[in-house]
Amino acid sequence: MTDYNVLENNVSLSSQYAQLMAAVAEDPQLQNLQIMEYPEAESIGKFYKCGVGTWPLIFSQARKQEFEKIISTLPALIRKAIRIYFGKDGRLFSNYLQMGDSIFNMLDQVELDKRDFVQRFDLLYSSHQCKVLEINAGTNLGLWEVDWLCGYIDEIFSRFPKLNLIKLAHKQVMDSLITALFNSVSRLKAATPNGNVLFITEEFTEQGIAGIHASFERVKAKFVNKFPNATMAFCHQPEQLECLSNNTVRFNGIIFDAVLVSHRELPPSLHLKLVSSFLAGKLHYPDNPFQVMIGNKLLMAVLHEDNVLSEVTNSEAEFIKAYIPWSKRLIEQQVNWEGKEYQLSDLLKEQQNRFVLKKGESMAGKDVIVGQVTDRQEWIGLIDEKLNSVGWLIQEFCPPDRVQNSDIFGFCEVEPVWGIYDFGQAYCGGAARAARVGKLKGVINAATGANIYLMAEAAKQKLSI
Repeated sequence: MTDYNVLENNVSLSSQYAQLMAAVAEDPQLQNLQIMEYPEAESIGKFYKCGVGTWPLIFSQARKQEFEKIISTLPALIRKAIRIYFGKDGRLFSNYLQMGDSIFNMLDQVELDKRDFVQRFDLLYSSHQCKVLEINAGTNLGLWEVDWLCGYIDEIFSRFPKLNLIKLAHKQVMDSLITALFNSVSRLKAATPNGNVLFITEEFTEQGIAGIHASFERVKAKFVNKFPNATMAFCHQPEQLECLSNNTVRFNGIIFDAVLVSHRELPPSLHLKLVSSFLAGKLHYPDNPFQVMIGNKLLMAVLHEDNVLSEVTNSEAEFIKAYIPWSKRLIEQQVNWEGKEYQLSDLLKEQQNRFVLKKGESMAGKDVIVGQVTDRQEWIGLIDEKLNSVGWLIQEFCPPDRVQNSDIFGFCEVEPVWGIYDFGQAYCGGAARAARVGKLKGVINAATGANIYLMAEAAKQKLSI
């Protein structure tokens, strides 16, 4: 028998989602339907080495407003917390975040426009309260390929009368990114841009490149008066890039206005030259260190520092406590947890199930250990081993609300993590990862075996792409 709380969680996402899951629950044909049978879904699964869930996670307009609140509030609040906690102490900044103090020394000098940020917020709902787990900043965000599923979802819904009344909308992630790039390039102060965009990458498949080109051409048509000759290219060998003495960037004889990097082996010297072009106002480079630093998970601990909570406004402090799981560096000796003072090592060992151990800078679910699903002796050993390690933090464990959906084995209960994209300081689409309850060791990520799901908005009209 289905747990009532799961049905309640379905409704909490949206009435449309509850309607969809009720239809699937009573129809074996819908339960056995697999979107992985479609070529694009199969391609996504092969690229990320995971499954693709059939049914979109449909969120209400109220949830969308919450996403937009997080996007508009959290990045600025993090930067305010940096100023409060570190003051003018570059060494403290460097030791705390394990980043070069040269970045800190330039923070006040570098003019950042929040509309230029390229980032994804990973969050979940726990007891219906939204919790932000981390921010992924820079180009290498992934999962945008869920855009390809829209047509198939629309086709599936149209085949079944009971689904045809459910109205959805989906924000195209890649179209949103290209739009934001054109807008950012338009704001370059020291250049006369042509709208040329370069991806430095080693990972995109031919299908992925074709998909990005299609998005580029769609969006370019809307900017034809401003950038009639805009072009896009892919560079797989970074050494072929030329950084000229006037701080412009050239590839294959073309000057590019925006460079995006998803290449794991970008030479540090080239990165520095691209940063110089960015600082000179000649290049839109969203992978610059002043923007990507917001992805350092240790900043979650900065938000929970006592002097930060006491100096921000009351509404900002309430936002932190509501949306950011309690976080502390692992090198702290003594902490206040739920109104009581503890030695941190004692707290973590006594209440293992309440915490997650994380490395400040990591990706794809690596270096994340969930106490609730970790062997007791292994957990104690990890705490003893890492207790004085800089670069690690402890975070309150927030169990995700379970909802119904399907995975490659059929209809089931899953635990989702939502990824919401922010390009231009606006909600720009999303992709979710979810795992069948009990399948994974607490880390819900495509790289660890979770499935990928389309995110869709509850709307008044049919799925719009």
